[in-house]
Amino acid sequence: MPSDPSWVWRKLLSLRDLIFPIIKFKLGNGENVFLWHDNWHPFGSLLLRYGPRILYDTNLPDNSKEIQEWIAATPPSLKPSLDSPDIPVWSLTADGSFSIHSAWECWSNLIWGPPVIPRVSFIVWLAIHQRLNTGDRLQIFGLLTSPSCPLCCAPKENHSHLFFRCHYSSRIWAVIQAKCNSHWPSLPWLELVEFATKSINGKSLKSVIMKLSFLCTFYHIWMERNSRIFSKVFKPEEVVTNSIIQMVRGRLLSMENVKAYAGDNRYLEQWNLPSKILLQSQTAAAERNSSGLVVSLRSISYYGSKCLQNPEANEGEG
Repeated sequence: MPSDPSWVWRKLLSLRDLIFPIIKFKLGNGENVFLWHDNWHPFGSLLLRYGPRILYDTNLPDNSKEIQEWIAATPPSLKPSLDSPDIPVWSLTADGSFSIHSAWECWSNLIWGPPVIPRVSFIVWLAIHQRLNTGDRLQIFGLLTSPSCPLCCAPKENHSHLFFRCHYSSRIWAVIQAKCNSHWPSLPWLELVEFATKSINGKSLKSVIMKLSFLCTFYHIWMERNSRIFSKVFKPEEVVTNSIIQMVRGRLLSMENVKAYAGDNRYLEQWNLPSKILLQSQTAAAERNSSGLVVSLRSISYYGSKCLQNPEANEGEG
């Protein structure tokens, strides 16, 4: 970044860390892709994954764990092709071309709009942009000398550690994932957000529960972190996990228009939810009322026709 950029240029450059995981290279002749820096491998940037030592470790023996993992995870489709150029691919669109709409949709659908909780969305939005005042940021501002994690006492607290690498947070995530009958892979911070955006999609009960659980877990981990710093109140992970579950369930109980899908009964039972939150139950009730009205109309029509045919026989019944 230059020493005196304009405000707009500085803001654009600050997005590089957010955009980097989304732009992947399709290898051609290999002339324009940096081996260690660019996002061409399933692991992402090899320099970010293995650290600076990878630049000097190209002569490691073949029994090195990291190199074996790297070789094993490289699919044949990533071998260079001398007849074609290297192509950057925007992974959020079908044709690989960049669009502002797809960039916005990438995170906005996960965080904003129904059925999410506004105060929860605000905290997660700040977290995705790495603007929460974690220990590493406070140290940069000169407000902390030792940015240790308040949850597990690790030497350095940052967004990635606090929400996913911390032992305390990891145990909370494990319980929430089991409650959602799901599994989220171990990925770098922003790549996990990208994974969640793509996988937690749709309006089914499962998608709604996973989205709320994902966002509320962020929120309560951050609240517990602040509680330990400012109030000196320490809650075990079981209490925090229960608070997450109750927040998700409370939001679900206020809904009555979730589209019904096969397998929803499992989630209704798992989260102790009434079937009235599903749109199907409302539709079925409407159909029952409609069928009852049809029966009544048919009865009226039948007895009406009988009266018209023999009015004297029905004088007493009138």
